[in-house]
Amino acid sequence: MLNRCNTLLFTCSAMFMLRFERLLTTLVF
Repeated sequence: MLNRCNTLLFTCSAMFMLRFERLLTTLVF
């Protein structure tokens, strides 16, 4: 259960970072 929750959190974090990076690049360029 904990491992599954950690994996989900990691995936959400990675997706959020990807989206944030894309937003940053869109703002810069």
